[in-house]
Amino acid sequence: FYFLIPVLPPYAAARGASKSEVGIVIGLASIAAVATRVLSARALDRRGRRPFALGGLALFAAATALLPLAASLPALLALRAVQGIGWGFATTAISSLVADLAPAARRGEAIGIWGLAPTVAMALGPAAGGGLTHLGGPTAAFLGTSVLFVAALGLMLPVREPARAAGPARK
Repeated sequence: FYFLIPVLPPYAAARGASKSEVGIVIGLASIAAVATRVLSARALDRRGRRPFALGGLALFAAATALLPLAASLPALLALRAVQGIGWGFATTAISSLVADLAPAARRGEAIGIWGLAPTVAMALGPAAGGGLTHLGGPTAAFLGTSVLFVAALGLMLPVREPARAAGPARK
């Protein structure tokens, strides 16, 4: 996700986006992610976290791989919205899985360690994305980001959810 911070503004500008439209391109994924988190919370409890984690990672990877084909601002905005939906599903589901899978006595520690992930990613991601762009243009950064999301998807495949206690049915 953070690989794209230095890459997207010039990419959007090259597709005719004004300065304010570049801001929309950057912010749209986060807006979509927040909306997705709010709207998916109950579904995660009903259907489980794993499908949302896998689906979210796949959505983000696919939308990012398609960014080199976004020849117009509307196409770029559509792909950023899909990225945000994928990001919202994946991050919410994986965070929930961390809490679910951690032993009760170490749950706080596990959540704390997981909480460091965005900070480390924010520290390293923009430099890595800029480096990939320097080596092979924005397409290299987009495809590199997609590859990392596919790798995360592969790492998630063997993860199983713990059995949940049956509770009262919710609407």
